[in-house]
Amino acid sequence: MTEQELAKRFWAEFRARETVLAALSVQDFVEQANELLDDEALGVAVEVLGDPGDEGRELIFTAHGDKEKFTVVNTFVSTAPDLQCFSRVIGFRRRTGEPSFEIRMDDMTWSASDYRVGLFKDGGLVGLELLVNRRVPHDMIDASKHAAFIMLDHIIGEYDFAVRVGAVDFVDHLSVDEPWVCSLEDLPRNFDRMWTESLGRTGLWPQKMTWAMLAFPSEVEGEAPLVVSVNRSAGALATRADMAYCLDVVMEVFDKPSLQRAQDVEDLLRQGMESQQASIMVASIMDRTESTRTCRFYLSDPRENKVKLDAICRGSGVEPQITVAFDPSWDGYFEFTD
Repeated sequence: MTEQELAKRFWAEFRARETVLAALSVQDFVEQANELLDDEALGVAVEVLGDPGDEGRELIFTAHGDKEKFTVVNTFVSTAPDLQCFSRVIGFRRRTGEPSFEIRMDDMTWSASDYRVGLFKDGGLVGLELLVNRRVPHDMIDASKHAAFIMLDHIIGEYDFAVRVGAVDFVDHLSVDEPWVCSLEDLPRNFDRMWTESLGRTGLWPQKMTWAMLAFPSEVEGEAPLVVSVNRSAGALATRADMAYCLDVVMEVFDKPSLQRAQDVEDLLRQGMESQQASIMVASIMDRTESTRTCRFYLSDPRENKVKLDAICRGSGVEPQITVAFDPSWDGYFEFTD
């Protein structure tokens, strides 16, 4: 059964029981609503924000931070029907907004104030150093780390933690510069500051595109290097939720005429894809060993755009190979940049 079919079946059963489910406590709602999902392989869960009778009560679908399941969350949200007892359906746990956030685990209570955090740049994302700011029995060290991961998911939000955070290192002392050290309670403000000010991830369409030519030596001796023209300006849009798909258009290049044709098609692809600012070309990859030239885009709707791209290529006499990957962290971009 496809994701669409599973979502359709869930929503049909949910609507039939909506009034009963809406009257349940949060704990009972979560238990009974998730029984309707009834598929261990699905990897998602539904939660509720607000108590029975609250106005603006919301349903939240979560993948528990598993990026591989984010498409399933998106499917359940996009197929949600109009509901009588819930104001809206959203994807991914939002930030709690509670600076005193705490959880209880293994007979101990862990608070956000128990941790200090240092932020650093990590491959285009934000890396975190975590220092436990209290005495922890040796047999509770693993629990303190587990508690920290749960808190991060809630404090900076499921999407940001899964997609925009790189390495998370537990340390005995923080090594980052003091301006980037803060309490866990202050992490959201500092995270956003690093994301926008230091990394330049504004989410805004660049006013001017700046490209750089790079060469990456082959791991195989004697093979030609990979030559990549990378769009530096595209970093402003990196990891934007509505540009989570990486799409490659691969064209064969075996002589000068085919190279010129590929370059001409590349220009047409950029013009056609970027006209509405719903997708952006991030790299042009020349692989002389494989005799291919690849145009790489990030976009939201790969199905519609595959048809458009295929038509542009074939109209110019090129038969492309088009591949799509769900890549919300933009790994296919950062491998050539940061």
